[in-house]
Amino acid sequence: MDHLKIYSVLIAAYAFSTSGSFAGYSLESTVEKVHLLELYSSEGCSSCPPADAWLSALRKNPALFRRFVPVEFHIDYWNRLGWHDPFSEDRFTSRQYALASAWGKNSVYTPGFVLDAKEWRVGEGMAGVTEKGNPVGVLRVDRRGENDFLVTFRPVGKGAGPYRIYGARLGNGFLTEVKSGENSGRRLAHDFTATQFSSSAMKPGPSAGSYTVGVSLVRGGVNRPKSESVAFWVTTPGNEVPIQVVGGDLPEFK
Repeated sequence: MDHLKIYSVLIAAYAFSTSGSFAGYSLESTVEKVHLLELYSSEGCSSCPPADAWLSALRKNPALFRRFVPVEFHIDYWNRLGWHDPFSEDRFTSRQYALASAWGKNSVYTPGFVLDAKEWRVGEGMAGVTEKGNPVGVLRVDRRGENDFLVTFRPVGKGAGPYRIYGARLGNGFLTEVKSGENSGRRLAHDFTATQFSSSAMKPGPSAGSYTVGVSLVRGGVNRPKSESVAFWVTTPGNEVPIQVVGGDLPEFK
């Protein structure tokens, strides 16, 4: 076999193995609304570790990814306290301020929980987090590559549109040895932590009444997580309240 033929065979084998890594991997919500639970946290905040631990414990909740999807965003306004949170980003801070502004507030705090774009506290109980929502539509995600996802929304009824999709790549099992600041000397653990975040306008899909968009979520952060998850939610432009949410754990990329 000549070199050209050998090269062609290798390319074909590579393409087959790459596509096979993701064949059949998809996430699909129920038609009933799934809830989005956000935590705004910081490694520079001494009151945040208990909230981080509480969110991590949701891994054992049977309603995880079925009735609710958790996302932990690390803000950057406490970096001035002596420790630069490696997971913090200004755009996460901006998101928290935008949510607070929608509530009529001009200040934010950590740890701060948000349920379906509304201020929420753990003391309110899990009923609102795990309750079955009204029928709103099906949100589906098909993985097309290591970092690429095809997202499709099929709203109940005619669906007014237009729609916007948000996507977050989440790291689990992070451990940080904090060297300074309010948590100096502590070893902090994080799960469902956003390492990448994006939003895109959805377009009418190939089937009537559907909307779709391709989303790229490249793993970010300074450390490799023990495992990864993803979260996607659909809204209307200019409105942060999620219409539907879907999330789940990612298989390790081979």
